Formats: sequence, structure tokens, C-alpha cells
Amino acid sequence: MRDGSAVAVLGFRPHTYWTVAVALAGEPDGPQVIERRKIVFAAGGERFVYHQVAEMAASAAAARIAKVRSATVASAAHGIAELTAAVGEAGFTVGLAVVPTGRARTAPTKMMGHVLGPPWSEDQRLATLAAWVGIADLLA
Repeated sequence: MRDGSAVAVLGFRPHTYWTVAVALAGEPDGPQVIERRKIVFAAGGERFVYHQVAEMAASAAAARIAKVRSATVASAAHGIAELTAAVGEAGFTVGLAVVPTGRARTAPTKMMGHVLGPPWSEDQRLATLAAWVGIADLLA
């Protein structure tokens, strides 16, 4: 087993235009939340691009989609870079990033929410649970 004391796992709970991100570190039997945030990668005119291009000519639609894709990828990359920088400033390196698939029971993470305070919705709990599983996998 590797020493996971300075390694963090990022858990993401994505939505259409944003994702919740939680960084966990420590051991599987007692992980610590070291960072949590919402990363928005599409806002304003970048949202609902399907509806925007529905009535456009094919070439104009393709250009609009390419522009929005480029902007959202850049926003996501910027948000993840800020997250990993914050994790680094806290003294950790990112060892793994995980995304939950489907829904899960999140009872073990509810107590963390009581300690950390809001926001601590299902999104934060699922991202935390995914990172918690990631810590166990990373340290196995």
C-alpha cells in the first residue's frame, strides 16, 4: 500500500453546464475534504447551443458549435487548473480523478456535511463518495 498522506483524489458530479468537485485526501477509513467547489464551464450564450443552431445554416451552425465547444473546454480546463492549484497549495498532489456513474447511497458522507456545513447537497455527497472509492483504489 502506498502512503496516501499527500495524495488527493478529485471526485466530480457533472451536470450539463457545470460540475461539483470535491478533493479528498487521507486514508479510506478517515478521508478529509480538502477542497470543494462548483466549476461552471458554460454560461450565458454558451448554454442551449442546440436551440441556438437549430434554425441556422449548416456552416453557421458548425461554426457556432465549434466556438462554444472551444469556450466550454477552456472554461472547464481553467476550473480544473484552479482546483488542482488549490489542492497543491494545501500540500497535496492529485493522484486520481473520478466521476460516479448512476446514483449511489451516500449515507457515509452525510456526517461530513454536518462538519463542513453548506453546500452539502447530493452532488457534493456523490462527488465525495466517488473520491472516497478512488482513495481506496489508489492506495490498494
